[in-house]
Amino acid sequence: SGPTAPRMALRMASTSARALLALGAATSLVGASLHGQVDGVAADTAPAPAVSVEEGGFVVLPCRVDPPIDVGHCGIEPPPDAMSAFRSKRTHMAIAAAVNATHCSCEMPPADAEAPVGIYFFHGPLAEQEDPIEDLSERILAGAERAGYAEYVALWKPAVARRPYLSTDTFAELVLAMHESVVNASVMVEWSTSRMALSNWTLVPPGIATTVSFSLAGLPPAADGQVSVHLRRGGEGAGPELVKQLFFSRVEAPPQGSPFVQVDYSRKTLLVNGEPIIGSGYYDSQTIGPANLTRQGKAGHTWNMRYLTSNSPKVPYERMPDSFVRDYLDWSHSAGIGVMLDLHTEFEKLVHDPNNEHMWSVVTGTVKSFRNHPALLGWYVCDDCMTQYLYRQAVSHQVSNLYKELKALDPYHPIIGATEAWEMYLFTSASNLPSPALDVVMMENYVPDLRQNAHYNSASDIGPDGTLQAWPLTWEPVVNCPGPFKVVEGRSDLPLAEQALLMYSFSWLSAAMAGVPHQLHFRLFPFGPPSPSTALYEAMMQESGRFGSVARQVQDLLLAPPSGVREPFLADSAGNAPAHSQCLQCARIWRRPVAGQPTAFCALVVVVNCESKVATARFRLLGAEAWPGAAEALLRRLGGPARPHAGHNWMRHRQNRLLGDDARFSDGELTLTMEPSETHVYVSRACDSPDPDDVKFI
Repeated sequence: SGPTAPRMALRMASTSARALLALGAATSLVGASLHGQVDGVAADTAPAPAVSVEEGGFVVLPCRVDPPIDVGHCGIEPPPDAMSAFRSKRTHMAIAAAVNATHCSCEMPPADAEAPVGIYFFHGPLAEQEDPIEDLSERILAGAERAGYAEYVALWKPAVARRPYLSTDTFAELVLAMHESVVNASVMVEWSTSRMALSNWTLVPPGIATTVSFSLAGLPPAADGQVSVHLRRGGEGAGPELVKQLFFSRVEAPPQGSPFVQVDYSRKTLLVNGEPIIGSGYYDSQTIGPANLTRQGKAGHTWNMRYLTSNSPKVPYERMPDSFVRDYLDWSHSAGIGVMLDLHTEFEKLVHDPNNEHMWSVVTGTVKSFRNHPALLGWYVCDDCMTQYLYRQAVSHQVSNLYKELKALDPYHPIIGATEAWEMYLFTSASNLPSPALDVVMMENYVPDLRQNAHYNSASDIGPDGTLQAWPLTWEPVVNCPGPFKVVEGRSDLPLAEQALLMYSFSWLSAAMAGVPHQLHFRLFPFGPPSPSTALYEAMMQESGRFGSVARQVQDLLLAPPSGVREPFLADSAGNAPAHSQCLQCARIWRRPVAGQPTAFCALVVVVNCESKVATARFRLLGAEAWPGAAEALLRRLGGPARPHAGHNWMRHRQNRLLGDDARFSDGELTLTMEPSETHVYVSRACDSPDPDDVKFI
């Protein structure tokens, strides 16, 4: 096996606890603990080798270098169209060695995020390369043959549960998921600058999601900074203590009766005056009166973002007057719609020129005028935030200062932006800035076909939407931004009703694949002069509003905080959970406790048919032994078939209503027949029955 094999064997043995994880165990954490994820297709490939985000490690893959003894380096390539394992988003180089005549090892460095990576082997030293692990251009891979894939998997996933906490809060919480391989583990929290302990060492179980409290008694009533979260692992060869730095914010309590919007990482949502919300709505450049907002509110929408300047760089700067802004906020509030108030042009100018006094006067005047309006949800500060905002940090070094200045004007509302890049944690975590740039990030996710987003972002299924729940995005309340215009442009082959239905299913797909229920569609095209697309855009608005209405009926399940117990999950009919190939029918299950009934099985099941044809979806319920009735649970459908629009099959709609749309698990199996591009949403009957044993179909 060559002279390097003994060294390799020793190093692999010494790092087995920290690096050589089985992907099956890794996905059991992501899938089961974080409310479950699954698809309906059996895995047909072997799992890729996995190493930890925190410590890296070795992977061994086939290599075709002749002779293999000359292998010296390996290229680590980030995936396209998904979050990169490395903050730089570039190819990394690492040390490689031959294991035998057919296989080589790659010593992978620690990473920044969970993601699959492609591995390439090269022989001989890299000329004039001082550090083999520094970033290199992708051109180094030109002509090279990929040896295979590996997975970066996080050993632990902590987040501070809320942003900001209040001066009246005496305790805060971490929300935390631990990998199955990390046993006998405990965590401790301290204030980073002073090393003051905020908690004792607390045992945390492996393979589940839970919360850990820590004291705020020693902190000032208003403080921004970092908390250090320490992890100790037990058992033989457990490895050294690990530390992660998390941004923490605490502010003075708002005056009584003043609006307060908080980011809640434990529920992955916003709290408006203490109440969690499900967001569904539109970007808007057209509304000039209350009619559009009233129509959206009646359809089921709950928030919006109305551009107050043009979002085209070719249009001269001109902002809607404050009188219109106040009217717009009033109209929205009357319609039950919250507003992300637009400051994007001003902040994109300020990050380039922080001394622009006119822009500062507009920002200061707007915030002071409207920060106490009951419709206000937060401040929208950037479009295409990676290129138009964060990248300018390298030149101006002002992004963190702008965040702090806006927070000084209004500490009680989040700062929001939409990005075109999947590395959204760079905005919210203060991982590469003195403070965050944003509190909530929205993903511009413009595709015409459900199958383009039906990916888990595993080595054999790279892509969205699954990347939205990978660490460090696991607890982020990401907002999904579908593009109805892409469906209009790209799916004219479908009947109008199915094109509209796609917007309902796109919304549920991000919830099923990544636990991301919040939606802001780009963008609203209201009625105007008649055109071929007018009826379609209206039907799309109704369908995306239907999602909002149905999602709010089950938001206690969609937004359930970590339970601290192992949660059930759905597998395909062969028991593969999750499968390592694209799902054509994608599903997820959520559960919440029932007060006074610990064995009652209250669950939400969502299944999305990503195919434009009738399909049969089959799933198996696993991990539900703690709830004896789960394997035979009765399910009540919510939302019903799609609302009839022009071109809808009225007879099929009528037959569905007559035959009923309920379902059930039978010995843990669930089988559904689904119409093209359709989504089924079910709750178990135990959710709305005082005695789950008495529930019967009616």
